Amino acid sequence: MMNMQAISMTMRNMKTTKTDILEKKLDIFFLNLPWWDNHLPYAAPGVLKGIVEHHGYSFKSYNSSLDLMNIFCKRNIDEYVNLMNYFVGYSDNGQDLINQFYLHIIDKIKKNPCKYLAISVFSVFTHKATI
Repeated sequence: MMNMQAISMTMRNMKTTKTDILEKKLDIFFLNLPWWDNHLPYAAPGVLKGIVEHHGYSFKSYNSSLDLMNIFCKRNIDEYVNLMNYFVGYSDNGQDLINQFYLHIIDKIKKNPCKYLAISVFSVFTHKATI
């Protein structure tokens, strides 16, 4: 795990070019992959955003879990739990919906051009989603 000094040194080494500013390219797009609890979001993206913006870089985070619940599962908790079971390896059901969901994530990434794409794997529930 990187310490704060290493993060700070890494941030100083990243430079924003005039082209990036003109194209409104983000420095960092932070992607949270699906995980179980939507009502208890990770604190890490907010902390990272504060550090990055403090050093003058742009940062946007996207919690894909919320789109999975709201758009793809239509706020149906049973459907959401079934898909979460896919991500933790308990089920192979829902592959078509999962494929549509990943295409949605790819579209989000394309709509947020960035220098660096960061993908969260902070919990055991996101490990399979990362593969």
